[in-house]
Amino acid sequence: MKTAKKGLELMEDDAFHEITNSVRGMLANSFCQLTIARSHYRMGELSEAATILEKMTDMFKEMIAFKRIAVNILGDVYRFMDRSVEAEQMHWEIEPIQRELHATGAMLEVAWYLKVENALVQLLEMNGKQTEADKLIPRALEHAREMIKTAPNYWDILLSWSIHNYARFLNRSGKLEEAEAAYHEILEIWRKHAIGTPDFGNPMIAHTLNNIALLQLQVGRMDEAEQSYRDAYTIIVEAVSKNPEGVFLADLKAAILTNLAVLLMKSERVLEAEKALIEALDVRKALFAIAPTIVGEGLNKTLTNLNLLYLESNRLDDAKDMEVQLKELGYVDDIAQEKLCIKEEELKHPWFR
Repeated sequence: MKTAKKGLELMEDDAFHEITNSVRGMLANSFCQLTIARSHYRMGELSEAATILEKMTDMFKEMIAFKRIAVNILGDVYRFMDRSVEAEQMHWEIEPIQRELHATGAMLEVAWYLKVENALVQLLEMNGKQTEADKLIPRALEHAREMIKTAPNYWDILLSWSIHNYARFLNRSGKLEEAEAAYHEILEIWRKHAIGTPDFGNPMIAHTLNNIALLQLQVGRMDEAEQSYRDAYTIIVEAVSKNPEGVFLADLKAAILTNLAVLLMKSERVLEAEKALIEALDVRKALFAIAPTIVGEGLNKTLTNLNLLYLESNRLDDAKDMEVQLKELGYVDDIAQEKLCIKEEELKHPWFR
């Protein structure tokens, strides 16, 4: 972010005044603004990111090639600000224009239409429109597989996003073997990218292993699920150490620990489960102070599972402490009736963007 801010300072200097007023200067300025907005977003500074991106969407209202970039990121930001309805509306506004551009067959336009489709799938799901989302999922996957034929090493990240949505659809439909196969396809894509860009690819490997473990746990393959969780944890710990300010990376670490703890609780390994949950709780408490709207749901899951662990272990004072913390966060009153939270929120990970 420092480099981007420095670029803005240079462009505001008198010596660059004429360039700044030119198209080249405007685009360079916009690139710096986008970089700053992305940095704010990844650090959980949502209001700051939204302010920049809202100005950009207004600036480029008649220039779809630039507006769609800002809308794509702003849609992510809005999801964590409880503004997913606005995010969906923004994407529907650019969808017909992008569909026309997609019809030209130009690969860049095909790719951007796919981004809009995939974003709409997740936003429709968030807004309770699952039937509409399910109609879009196979169409987006078909577009992705057609596109990948032209440049398999260039467009496969977009393909992974479409497969991710499809895998979740298969899971909801009870087709667990097919869902797991889909996640393994994603895993191979990200392993390939991790060779050249480990800071980008490895977090997605961890995310995908977490999803595979969830499926393995559902069908009772406990040993395999545990290994998947532990492999994911090893990878994400290294990623967090390289980017300690990354809110989403740290929250993914906590999600993996929370899910691992559920497995350990099912295996009656209570002390190990408690250790994992306390580590997850420490991470999420620290993150909650920075980005409460991003972390709140996950913190609820971790506290709830820890509360249940203490109740089942007859550690009533510790359970009461968890209940107090949950109520302070504004969550459910009848904590004892909560079930184990096996699944973490899959929608709130930005790397598919």
